[in-house]
Amino acid sequence: MKAQDRSIQDPLYILDILQRGSWFRDLPDSVKPLLVAACTLRQVAAGTVIHRQGDKPDGLYAVLTGSIKTSSMSSEGQECVFRYLSPASWFGEIGMLDGGVRTHDAVAFSDTTLLFLPPQELTRLLDEYPILYKFIALLLCRVVRSSFNLLNDSALLSVSARLAKQLVRLAETYGKH
Repeated sequence: MKAQDRSIQDPLYILDILQRGSWFRDLPDSVKPLLVAACTLRQVAAGTVIHRQGDKPDGLYAVLTGSIKTSSMSSEGQECVFRYLSPASWFGEIGMLDGGVRTHDAVAFSDTTLLFLPPQELTRLLDEYPILYKFIALLLCRVVRSSFNLLNDSALLSVSARLAKQLVRLAETYGKH
């Protein structure tokens, strides 16, 4: 069956998409379908706000189609873009782990299909499969590592060097997770 003939509602198709990302691919095989089954689908149009900085956490998300931009806005209207999330990318783990407010805005950059895992389902899965704590921690470590790299670059590189490095990184990581 061709990809365009498959429905985004088909759990096997969802698993195929998520397998493209190394975080999900590394999960125990027995847990993957359970994680997908605990989720719901959300279709969002380009420009839809998924969450704003300061919002209470409402769940964990995975991008299935489309893309999400994560950023923060200064009081003067300057935007700092952290990441563009493509299919198989997960986000929302920070607030889900510490219960604190969202650290940034997440907005659909294009028409997007999201997989949504509500907090009570994540808690249930973590209680039943404690190995998931390790994987959520690894997901968070990727965000922390990326943040340190951005902080280091902003302190040590010129604007043109940061731009060049960011363009190379975007080109190298497009479609990889």
